[in-house]
Amino acid sequence: MVDEHQQQAAAEDTRSRGHRLLRRQSVAQAAVFLSIVTLLSKFIGFARDAIVAHNWGATGVTDAFLIGMMIPSVLLGIVSIGLSTLIVPWYIAHRKNDPARAHELVNQVTFVWGMAFLIVSTLVLIWAPQLVHLFAPSFTGSRYDLAVKVTRLLVPMGFFNVMTGLVTGLSQAEGQFLIPLLSNVFGNVLLVGCLLFFSSPLGIQSYSLGLTVMSVVGFAPIVWFLLSRRGF
Repeated sequence: MVDEHQQQAAAEDTRSRGHRLLRRQSVAQAAVFLSIVTLLSKFIGFARDAIVAHNWGATGVTDAFLIGMMIPSVLLGIVSIGLSTLIVPWYIAHRKNDPARAHELVNQVTFVWGMAFLIVSTLVLIWAPQLVHLFAPSFTGSRYDLAVKVTRLLVPMGFFNVMTGLVTGLSQAEGQFLIPLLSNVFGNVLLVGCLLFFSSPLGIQSYSLGLTVMSVVGFAPIVWFLLSRRGF
């Protein structure tokens, strides 16, 4: 009987901690969380850069990778400029009068822009060779081939990053700052893990894998929160 009561108490304590994680945070709490996460991110970023420098250094491989990483990020970033800046203030203003309608319109806008991002992503996949020529006309041979391959592999990263920017703004509008911050930290930890454990079999493509995993991990928990806890 005592064990049963202890188990129930432990379960209630776990649920309580979960509810505290999911409830709104004040601006002061958000500032504290941001400071802590920024400090953690600096350490994680240092570890990432140290691994990349140790494994590949300032070589043609690294140059090709950086170009391949830049292309989808820049092109999808251009398409998404100002999106969250426009949607989030509009949502905050309209949810006071009709929350259900505000959710519905945000969902519709997100769907339309998500489809637009998918189209741009598909075009980047198809035109990766031409885009590498445009961004790095001096690349030839294996360096050019690697840049094209990385560009295509990191298209999902570019897509999830721009979508994460939008849902992060909506999450913050709902007073939830902690989940986006923790998702970002956890994603960066997984990125470092990919570099540590997959650099031998995959080479610098372990960086591509880590960036893709990080972008998905940064996106999924925020979407789960908005759908399950805020009725989007």
